[in-house]
Order: sequence, then C-alpha cells, then structure tokens
Amino acid sequence: MLEYTYEEAVQLLTSNLEQAIIKEKEVNEDIDYLKDQITTTEVNIARVYNYDVIKRREERLKAGNSE
Repeated sequence: MLEYTYEEAVQLLTSNLEQAIIKEKEVNEDIDYLKDQITTTEVNIARVYNYDVIKRREERLKAGNSE
C-alpha cells in the first residue's frame, strides 16, 4: 500500500483530473469526427442505392421498348 501526504495526494489527484479532462476532450472530438464520417458514409450509400434504382428502371424501360 502507498501512503501519501495530504499535499502529495492533492497534487496527484489534481494531475489525474487534468489528464482526465484532456482525455475527455480528445474522446469527444473523436466521437464528433466519427459521427461526421458515419453521416457521410450513409449519404454515399444512399446515393449508390438510388443510382442502382435509376439504372434498373432504365434497363426495364429499354427491355420493355425493345419487345
């Protein structure tokens, strides 16, 4: 077991708190970045899906006109 003086304990806890606050800020920034990336990915997936729907519709119309 470790035993700290009052001053050492306060200093250690203050240091730990400061580091935790910095880490929390970094993690929140990372989460915000990931949210933006998820949104961008979802938009791109929707665009690819819509493109596929349009192409299939065009192919059906071409196939219907050629008969």
